Amino acid sequence: MDAGVAAVAGAVVGVVGTTVAGVLTAWATRGQARIQARAQQNQWLRQVRRDVYVALMTADSATEDLVLGLRHAVSQAPPDLQEADRRLHQAPELLGKLKFAALTVGLEGPLGALSRASEVQTTTFDTLRELTALRDLLASNAAGTAAVDEAKAKVQDSIERMQRAGSAFIRFASEVLSRDEQ
Repeated sequence: MDAGVAAVAGAVVGVVGTTVAGVLTAWATRGQARIQARAQQNQWLRQVRRDVYVALMTADSATEDLVLGLRHAVSQAPPDLQEADRRLHQAPELLGKLKFAALTVGLEGPLGALSRASEVQTTTFDTLRELTALRDLLASNAAGTAAVDEAKAKVQDSIERMQRAGSAFIRFASEVLSRDEQ
């Protein structure tokens, strides 16, 4: 009987060992699948963020080109008001793209992304407002030199703020994407 009991006990130990090994293998496989899924999710999120950040930077670059061209047109002697008007007619479309890109950045995050993107948008809107005021001042022919000089100084300050906001966003995006890589 001892041999029979020993055989049964051996079989039970074998079954339990196999079951435990199976459970451990399943647990390890499930853990590995979770790790892989998390890595794929992070890679997808990084790609989505990169795409929306690039869209914002592209829209910002296009509006900056518009602003610099507009500043050049109004800085001519005499000011090229037709060129200024042509550029101003392009502004609504570019500002719409910039606004959409800024909102999309805000949706994709992380925290702080919306405020950085909004700063890019706000400073661009402000700069275009200052340039439009300068263009209108120059067209009125009633403005004195001091008023024009003051308006030009405001335009220059606005452009510098806009460029700083764009550079700050690029640094922010770079930091976020490098963190997402890790």
